[in-house]
Amino acid sequence: MYPKTDSDLKIPDSINWLDKEFRTKQATWNADLIARIGRSSVLHVEQQTSHNDLEISRRMMLYSAQISTYYDFKKRVFQLYYYTGDPSMIWQNATVESAVVINSQASIVNKFLAIDAGDHDAESMLASGDFNFAVLGLLARNIENPTLYARKLVD
Repeated sequence: MYPKTDSDLKIPDSINWLDKEFRTKQATWNADLIARIGRSSVLHVEQQTSHNDLEISRRMMLYSAQISTYYDFKKRVFQLYYYTGDPSMIWQNATVESAVVINSQASIVNKFLAIDAGDHDAESMLASGDFNFAVLGLLARNIENPTLYARKLVD
């Protein structure tokens, strides 16, 4: 299994060291919203206007690891991916009806809730009477008359 001598050790012909581009990528990722919930939990909300399955899976896993290590793995991390772009979000890999995405690579597993804001029912949000909830309805793709919706919202 392990090399017995130095001559048994196989060294690849080419090694590409990840230097500046890897460190730059690490340093430029900033989570959107993070909040402590009570004494034992953290909520992370990541809002995006463009969707790429692989990219968001990587980001959510990275953020989860960063938040967990910041709190010495003593807090539960809840993550929400809130997509507000066009067109509809379509996952090319594992997802289930409840929109829970489970991303797994070897010993690392990350789970988060994915919500497509454009798929909201804007009219029912407006009818709820909750102004903050109704404002989120502006992100929906199915608003027949956005001007009328906005008027009803501020009346």
